Amino acid sequence: FECKSLSSVIIGNSVANLGVFSFSGCSSLTNITFGNSITSIGDSAFTNCSSLSKVIIPDSVTTIGDSAFSYCTTLTSIIIPASVTSIDNHVFYSCKQVTIFGYEDSEAQKYAQQNRIPFKLFAGICEKCQSPLILNKGFPATCLDNGLTDGSNCSNCGDTPTIQKVIPATGHKPVIDSAVEA
Repeated sequence: FECKSLSSVIIGNSVANLGVFSFSGCSSLTNITFGNSITSIGDSAFTNCSSLSKVIIPDSVTTIGDSAFSYCTTLTSIIIPASVTSIDNHVFYSCKQVTIFGYEDSEAQKYAQQNRIPFKLFAGICEKCQSPLILNKGFPATCLDNGLTDGSNCSNCGDTPTIQKVIPATGHKPVIDSAVEA
């Protein structure tokens, strides 16, 4: 709490719950590595960590507490897995630059929509710059219109590891009803 010179933290695999105000006010904190046993991030756990720009929440987490990342004024991206089923109030209060990366129909997407926070579908981590990849959803071809496969691009460097490909329109195929012809 208020460790102003702490720049990086590794939360070990033996930690299941990150307590209230755990790293609050650690204004030099730029990097958090979560262990794979953590299930909840407590209220105001990272509030006022004003140097924090990216966060990757592990798949083990189910709950993010009230104001957990509030006043993280340089936070630009947070990846929230589908395992998170509860996101409390004001988690990103005063985080005006943040984009939430997550999965379709997830709690993260619902939270982002309800709180008018930008949301992007998550497709993985960019190998070049370690930033989130954005999923560009494809759609099937119809008889008249081409479709597209799913693709992805980096939210930071613009790399495109999965290029969307055109699926040709299926066209019209005549159906001959032998009963009508007789």
